[in-house]
Amino acid sequence: ISIFGSNLGPVTPVAASRLPLPAELGGTEVIIDGTMRCFLVYVSAQQVNCQLPGDLTRDRIQLFLRTRDQDRIRESAPIEIRISSANF
Repeated sequence: ISIFGSNLGPVTPVAASRLPLPAELGGTEVIIDGTMRCFLVYVSAQQVNCQLPGDLTRDRIQLFLRTRDQDRIRESAPIEIRISSANF
């Protein structure tokens, strides 16, 4: 998924450079329902691209972003999303 906004991550963009994808990148995490973490592909101040875990069992989840910036930790307000799978 892609999340757009401001102050989401580091000023200098960071992209994952290895597999498996990390759960924290550039001091940024995306947390699902307070217990699971997404796998991060790319983070910047305006955008976060991440992969949801494949073992999600619900079609509605709540996620939030946590960013560590020097000695500060910022957390976003919870974001509720609905997951649907396309039939091809």
